[in-house]
Amino acid sequence: MILKRRKKSEIDPKEVLIKKQADRIDELRKENGVLSAKLKEYEKREKEISETVLFAKARQDEYLSDLRIRYALENERLRRFCEKMDCYKSREELLRAYDDSFSAVKKAREELDRVLKEDLGAGTVDYLSERKRLNAQDEIPFPTAESIVRSDLNKVKSLTEEELQELLDQI
Repeated sequence: MILKRRKKSEIDPKEVLIKKQADRIDELRKENGVLSAKLKEYEKREKEISETVLFAKARQDEYLSDLRIRYALENERLRRFCEKMDCYKSREELLRAYDDSFSAVKKAREELDRVLKEDLGAGTVDYLSERKRLNAQDEIPFPTAESIVRSDLNKVKSLTEEELQELLDQI
């Protein structure tokens, strides 16, 4: 049998189909690469959002813990204040106690000034007079128990109920 030779102008439909499928596969590979890059970008953003939410949650817990401490301390102060006010029977008695307290504070202030002038030297007097001249009332010149406690509270992440009760008992 003699095989017929094909003409070059005749195109085999199978070859056309294979060429189209190869082109489509190339297009899909390119699209897959683009989509993979977008997916990596989305995964990166998802991780950033997740870390941000975790950070916010930790800060929330920290703020809530700080607020609980402040709330408990303020309640304790109010309770003590009410106890002190209950002992006064009249307005006059309260005013007399206020005057007595004010005079005691005045005496303590004078004693402190004397100690600063005599015991701590001229440098302290110069420092205090300069503070007074500059009207610097925004900062405390010497650390107080309250400022030390507040700086310690800033370092605390969270307190257990037992630790909170122990703090209240110390007050």
